[in-house]
Amino acid sequence: MNDIERRYREGIASWSGTRRVARSIGLLCEIHEMLLRKAERENPTMTDRQRRVLVARSMYRNDEGASRLLDRVES
Repeated sequence: MNDIERRYREGIASWSGTRRVARSIGLLCEIHEMLLRKAERENPTMTDRQRRVLVARSMYRNDEGASRLLDRVES
């Protein structure tokens, strides 16, 4: 581990649990927005609902329960 990474980890370790959760939520929202923009760019004829389902499938592809729910939403 280099010095920059060590200092970064030490900084995050000093954060409160609330701040760490807020950071995680912020990062998750950023990822969601990036995937949504990509879906819009690559699938311009899809409806908003179809794109949202596509993004959800991408974000939760390893979650079998979420996949089942998305299957129900699409049917």
